[in-house]
Amino acid sequence: MYFSEKQIQSQHPNIYVGGQMIKNAEEFKYPRVILDSFLTFKKHIQKTCLVLKYKIANFWHIRKSLSTEAAKSYLNAMILSHYNIMVPGKRN
Repeated sequence: MYFSEKQIQSQHPNIYVGGQMIKNAEEFKYPRVILDSFLTFKKHIQKTCLVLKYKIANFWHIRKSLSTEAAKSYLNAMILSHYNIMVPGKRN
């Protein structure tokens, strides 16, 4: 993966390590973060928003059957843990 500030439509150079050519990747998934070649994080943000949307919808459906303590635990474990990763400087 090459990082660039500008989107360029050029052929990427071939890079060899130990006689093996390394494939170019448009995106790379590093633990909990999807990096693209322009470091825009668009794919990462889209994926995280989809996950949060799904988890919030599930929470909304089950909230009535949970105690306050169980709801707090679910909220912290299943929803806020994703939110804290997305927002720089926001940690528990």
